[in-house]
This record gives sequence, C-alpha cells and structure tokens, in this order.
Amino acid sequence: MWHHKTKLGTFWIVESDQNHEYYLGLDDESLGHYHRLEDAIHDIQAQATGNLKWDQSKGIEIPEDVHEWAEGEPENWNDF
Repeated sequence: MWHHKTKLGTFWIVESDQNHEYYLGLDDESLGHYHRLEDAIHDIQAQATGNLKWDQSKGIEIPEDVHEWAEGEPENWNDF
C-alpha cells in the first residue's frame, strides 16, 4: 500500500494479491481499479478520478513516481 496526503484528503493505492490489480481511493471513497499502477497515478494527476472535489481543484500536485509516496497504511487508516 502507498498513500499520499493532500489538503483535500489522503490518496491510497493497494495492490490486490489475488488479481494483481491496483485499487485507488481517497480517504474512505474507492475510486476504481487499474491494471497498472501508473494508470492510477495518471488519473490522479489528470484530475480524472471521479471525485469532483479533487477533479475540480486547482494548484495541487501529486508525485508521479509512487516511490515518492509514503509506503504502508496512513496513520488514520482505521478512521476511513
């Protein structure tokens, strides 16, 4: 699992052990699944996640490389 905190919430990406797809979410909202990790990050950067608050925001950037994200669960993961 990787996560990245923004002023609008915490994005998370989890790789499924069963089908090796990547599941994307923002806080407690699931935003979809992807065959490739890069595609999930691309949708965040392109503001094409389906989350209107994020997709219509201005001036927020997300690291393109998941290795610049934090690895593991966010501190408040159980609150989601």
